[in-house]
Amino acid sequence: MVNDGTLTLRVTVDPVARRVRLSVADTGTGIPVEVRKKLFQPFYSTKSRGRGTGLGLVTSLGIVRSFGGDLTYETEIGRGTVFHLDLPEIADPLTALHDTGTARCTHRPARILLVEDDEPVRTVAEMMAHSLGHQVIAFADSREACVWAQSHGLEDIDLLITDIVMPGMNGHVLSHRLRELKPALCVLYMSGYVDDEAALVAMVQPGVFFLPKPFSTEEFSNKLAAALQPGSEPQGM
Repeated sequence: MVNDGTLTLRVTVDPVARRVRLSVADTGTGIPVEVRKKLFQPFYSTKSRGRGTGLGLVTSLGIVRSFGGDLTYETEIGRGTVFHLDLPEIADPLTALHDTGTARCTHRPARILLVEDDEPVRTVAEMMAHSLGHQVIAFADSREACVWAQSHGLEDIDLLITDIVMPGMNGHVLSHRLRELKPALCVLYMSGYVDDEAALVAMVQPGVFFLPKPFSTEEFSNKLAAALQPGSEPQGM
């Protein structure tokens, strides 16, 4: 492993285009060709299993694009890589912050309860839902989500998105308890364990949908659209 090298940060301002560019360059080995086409794919990682989820770049890209910017890169094998973060000038930062995520809604806006104990996955799912114009109430702990639901009610919640395998109370138990409060509550399960018994049960229940991990932005969007469609039938993998 090479431990030395140079990391350079550079900020340039284009007053004509009214944009700011932050460039981060290294003198590393460069990005292999086979990796480049997967660089911004959710959950893709060059790290070994258990050493990283591969959500850093896609999270960054989502945040930057939500503010009207973009994230690009240049790389050369043996010469290093430079990432360019371009952001537009914002006349009213507070207005822009409140408007984030509302311009690209592809189906009716919904209010979503998201429960996922894995922080990177939760962040990406929340970001994707926001980018589609939805409101999200997110919890890392299923018991906390259950307490919140019992306190606030679920009248204005259109969809529960929950991981299945979680410590304490799994997603299957959580959805059952929340459906005691709102029997017609639509549920979208997420799981990386497609042979999990709870996942199989999830795919045959009325109003229940299943999204296997890892998932792309398009897969997430399509599954949300199906789950939020009145009278739609559950979909498995």
